[in-house]
Amino acid sequence: MGSNGAYYNYSGVQIPDQPPGSDIIASSQGGGCVTKGPFANLTVHLGPVANVLEDVPKNPRPDGFGYNPRCLRRDVNQHSSAVSSANFIYDLITGSPDITWFQGVLQGQHPQGRFAEGKWGLHAAGHYTTGGDPGGVSDFLLLSSFLVPLSSCYDPP
Repeated sequence: MGSNGAYYNYSGVQIPDQPPGSDIIASSQGGGCVTKGPFANLTVHLGPVANVLEDVPKNPRPDGFGYNPRCLRRDVNQHSSAVSSANFIYDLITGSPDITWFQGVLQGQHPQGRFAEGKWGLHAAGHYTTGGDPGGVSDFLLLSSFLVPLSSCYDPP
């Protein structure tokens, strides 16, 4: 998976439609450009769809697929990854009575989900643990470690 990004001081990532106190994934020890490991100095060309960090250039297209070269950023984040441990994933898979419950807890949006505990769901954990620009489309396209889990978040056409 490579290394964390360089430290970057930012205020965290806003999670829409969540109650106060559970609506921000706090920043951690990274957030800047990846400078070590196999993804060091990698240039990403797509995204972000929504700008979360002030110094990330806005994409020229609203869908995030415009040419927008910049460094790969990552904040391997203990706040979002709190729900990506093996016991949480096991409980999600074996303890979900139906697909509605599974999807709700996966997305962190089910009433019995873990937003109240400051845990944002496995979907958010994947995005913000593996990294890329928050709000970006290119982060999960680049990081194959997230493609299989991400595919479980969407219904087939």
